[in-house]
Amino acid sequence: MSRAKSQSIPKKSLAHNMVRLNGWTRSDAINEIASFDNIDEAEAARRYDLATQQMINRMAGQRLRHDRAKSSMKDACDLVLAIAYYDGTFICSKDLPRISYKAGWGSMVGPKSTGRVMKDIIFPMEKSGLITEEGDTDDKFFGYRLTDMGRAVFLGE
Repeated sequence: MSRAKSQSIPKKSLAHNMVRLNGWTRSDAINEIASFDNIDEAEAARRYDLATQQMINRMAGQRLRHDRAKSSMKDACDLVLAIAYYDGTFICSKDLPRISYKAGWGSMVGPKSTGRVMKDIIFPMEKSGLITEEGDTDDKFFGYRLTDMGRAVFLGE
């Protein structure tokens, strides 16, 4: 016995617009859909319910993707702390593929991924005091080093 596959309602349909609009009751929205599309109320109710379910599923999918991306960013920050802890002073470019891949951006190495790792991971961690810039004798940039606060966060002290 096969179940009938539920059809998908286009995003630009009146049913989707009625679901998105606040201030309409279900019965008013069904009446509006039925009169606008010249269909009976049972079909309008089916379309309205299907559009409602699709919107709920879409929001759940967006939330899942957001949570997954947030988790990947946290894992990438933890990786940066681990690299800084075990390497002492590290240069981001040599660990860029690992950091980029851990953040869910793939392991591509180039100006785009370098900028994104620096902008979204390294600079915020530096601003929050977890890592600090390290210079050589001429005060030129050498790399990043773990601070005491970063060590406490990484080791859970």
